[in-house]
Amino acid sequence: MQLQVDSFLATFFIECEKKGESSLMKFGEKLYNLRKNANMSQETLAEKLDVSRQSISKWENGNAYPEINRIIELCKIF
Repeated sequence: MQLQVDSFLATFFIECEKKGESSLMKFGEKLYNLRKNANMSQETLAEKLDVSRQSISKWENGNAYPEINRIIELCKIF
């Protein structure tokens, strides 16, 4: 499980560093794409993570970043 989380996070941060982009934006874009590819609404993902739909929106828009326990849950979902 730890390897999945490390890999999940490393992918975002390495890609962002290479491109000089904000880590939050890259994370948000990736989360959005994963959610859409799974045909999942923000509301459905929010329910699975026990957070508000607004939290999902903030993560996807780069206005906030999830807590590590939520990132672990995201790894399990996607």
